[in-house]
Amino acid sequence: MAGLLSVGSSALLAAYTQLQTSGHNIANASTPGYNRQEVILASGGADFTGAGFVGRGVDVADVRRRYDGFVAAAVQANGAIVAADEARASQLGRLDQLFAESSAGIGAAYDDMQLALSDVVNRPADPSPRAVFLARAQTLSDRVGAVQASLEDVGATIEGRIEQGVTAVNDVLQRLARLNGEISTSAGALVQPNDLLDERDRLVETINGTLRATAYIAADGSANVFASGGQALVTSTRAASLALRQDPVDASKSQVLLRTDGATIPMDTATLGGGSLQGLLTARDQDLASVRARIGQLAAGIAQAYNGQQALGVDRNGAPGKPLFSIGAPVASPASTNAGSGTITATVQDPAALAAGDLRVTWTGSAYDVVRLPDGSSAGSFATLPAAPGATIDGLSVSVTGTPAAGDTFLVKSGSVMATGFARRALSPDQLASASPLAPTIGAGAAGSARVSEFAMAAPAGSPLPGPVTLTFTGPGTFDVGGLPGGPLTGLPYESGKPLPTLPGTAWRLTLSGTPAAGDSVVIGANASPATDNRNARAMAQLSTTGAVGGATISDAYGALVADVGTRAQSAQTAQAMSQQLLENAKSTRAQVSGVNLDEEAARLLQFQQAYQAAAKVIQAAQSMFDTLLQATR
Repeated sequence: MAGLLSVGSSALLAAYTQLQTSGHNIANASTPGYNRQEVILASGGADFTGAGFVGRGVDVADVRRRYDGFVAAAVQANGAIVAADEARASQLGRLDQLFAESSAGIGAAYDDMQLALSDVVNRPADPSPRAVFLARAQTLSDRVGAVQASLEDVGATIEGRIEQGVTAVNDVLQRLARLNGEISTSAGALVQPNDLLDERDRLVETINGTLRATAYIAADGSANVFASGGQALVTSTRAASLALRQDPVDASKSQVLLRTDGATIPMDTATLGGGSLQGLLTARDQDLASVRARIGQLAAGIAQAYNGQQALGVDRNGAPGKPLFSIGAPVASPASTNAGSGTITATVQDPAALAAGDLRVTWTGSAYDVVRLPDGSSAGSFATLPAAPGATIDGLSVSVTGTPAAGDTFLVKSGSVMATGFARRALSPDQLASASPLAPTIGAGAAGSARVSEFAMAAPAGSPLPGPVTLTFTGPGTFDVGGLPGGPLTGLPYESGKPLPTLPGTAWRLTLSGTPAAGDSVVIGANASPATDNRNARAMAQLSTTGAVGGATISDAYGALVADVGTRAQSAQTAQAMSQQLLENAKSTRAQVSGVNLDEEAARLLQFQQAYQAAAKVIQAAQSMFDTLLQATR
């Protein structure tokens, strides 16, 4: 009877274990990272009898989880990609919204300013259009300032999220290290601690949400985790940690560091390999940096163009025009890790040539390698800086003094800071330089048909204004010039509709049309009525058609900026959608292998319940037989 009871008891225990495991599966059907478990049964062996071998029942060999390491690794890898794409797309979405409202953007404000300027051209003597133009210029300045403030806010948000990510992943790394110790201890029982292993995989997946990590599973089930660049994150019960410090080259942003085995390793987008930190760094160092640089380039182009035209004119009272806008200045600084004594300075020489970016200068020991940021393109290699007197790099005069050491790096912030100081200066309507300081006048009694078709200042006339210059025609194709600082000129050629030759000591360009007669004259002298003159206002209105921003018009440059932001945002959203689909596919595959199917578990519950009942019947039969034998012996 003992053998039959033993068989029934083992069957009862096996069925109970199966029922308990299936119940555990059902209870954790919605638990993230849970892998379905199943009971592994083995025959309990048999005893030899004269009639053959008689079985001893069943043994519960193991409770094993359904797990595929390759599928889990695919989920972890795709999770890192999704986290990076989501982090970048989120920040680009904010930038896209910032430029999406065309009616309240910089472009609309600039168009309004130009419309107001056309009223000044039509009514130069009326103070109202002048006041409106200055108000619209103030609106443009406010819009640029608002965009710049929003960009600063996006940058601060990114820095905050980087800090949060570093803090969170350090906690996960420590938890995984402690869990490795628990798994190693449990492995001494020669059975798998299934729920601990599930927690291990979930923590690895969580780490991949912050940075790309690859887990190598040891024989005892513990995970050794390494970063994309090969740096150890977790080895057995030891965990590395991430930290932040001020970037040695650009003090305005933080740098991610990995501290492991006594070493401190800077982590960039390549070594991070994925995760939210990589997405945030890409958004900060590529996308946001590009937008900041383009805004700075745009602001510098506007300020240079309108300030330059103001300088060529005079205001309502005949005074030289004052700058309309102020603008930020380049900021040049050495890296905090530099070993030499080199210092760097930078000034704007050609605002129209300013690039949409900054410069990183590295002394190699024999030359200065200059790289444009953020795109990383080369701006040249120079034995000295400046390379030659008056030489510029992207419109900047860059000079290095002192003795730098090989490897020393310098940062020149140009485009990224120019918009910071963009503002309309405090001018009164009368100070708008709508008039030209000089004016050409056809001499009285002219017999020919020569007329002034174009007159423009090529440089500020200065104060006081130079004396009048007189052009006297000696025939229909030649003229003499008097009143020049260097003395008179004779026999200069004239062709109708063609600009006159540049005259030494003058600051203007003149084009005549028609046929002059001998003795006809043109006098270029001080403007007698600046309050009613609109020639400089007309020239200012034409600035919208000039290549004031890196060779592009102001409107085209702003349109290109908006298009670039939109393209980046759309590309990031597309990348996120694609990587999300890949992750869903990997998770679906994992669910097929390791997921809990409630219908299947319900069917198994019935099966295991019947097995339990049958095992109980075996025990009941053994008990009944034993009772019968006892009664027979009485």
